[in-house]
Amino acid sequence: MLICMVLCIIIASICGRPFALKIVALILSFFMFLPTLICSLFLMFPFSENTVVKELPSPDSTYYVQVISSDQGALGGDTLVCVYEEGLDLFIISITKKPEIIYRGDFSESRYMDIYWKNDNCIVINSVEHEIRTTPFGSGPNF
Repeated sequence: MLICMVLCIIIASICGRPFALKIVALILSFFMFLPTLICSLFLMFPFSENTVVKELPSPDSTYYVQVISSDQGALGGDTLVCVYEEGLDLFIISITKKPEIIYRGDFSESRYMDIYWKNDNCIVINSVEHEIRTTPFGSGPNF
């Protein structure tokens, strides 16, 4: 988009015979540049912030749970509970599977959330049990 805008300015300034056409092309190019600038700012500087409030390992340390408070500014936010399966740690890199979101609640709910492991494959969140079943071929937790 930026390259297209620059090329339009160059072509308009070189090839545009009437001076008024040059002015119109420059104004239109500026209005093309403005949305591009605003969109790139949103991509470069995200306006949400995720904070890990709690982290609980399972009794056998196969899984661990993170309670995440997601602040999205004026949009509000939410509370997430994600289950991670312990990965493989090598010297330089660690290989982990994608986390599963098992609970999504209101913003700031993490302050008064009651969460604990009942056993190796069951976690209790606000008095509701969530079973963790592994899928065939070790492809991660399944809820």
